[in-house]
Amino acid sequence: DVVGRELSLRASSNTVKVDLVHKGTLIQTVVSTWYVPAGGTIYKVIGENDLGGYDENDNYYFRFNSNPMGNKYSIHGTIG
Repeated sequence: DVVGRELSLRASSNTVKVDLVHKGTLIQTVVSTWYVPAGGTIYKVIGENDLGGYDENDNYYFRFNSNPMGNKYSIHGTIG
């Protein structure tokens, strides 16, 4: 049930890369990526076009990384 979920995320120190990952049986695939700028906020409602052609009833998870990798970051918000 990922379609229709609302993201509201704020990064405080460095840009944060947010990946939506399809969790397959053997392979996990990044299907969408968003960037939360340092000191900024993003609002996103996930739609079918964000799923990379996979079914909306499949399993997905969010992965958070600093951009560039290795930088410290802080993020807060809601996924609902």
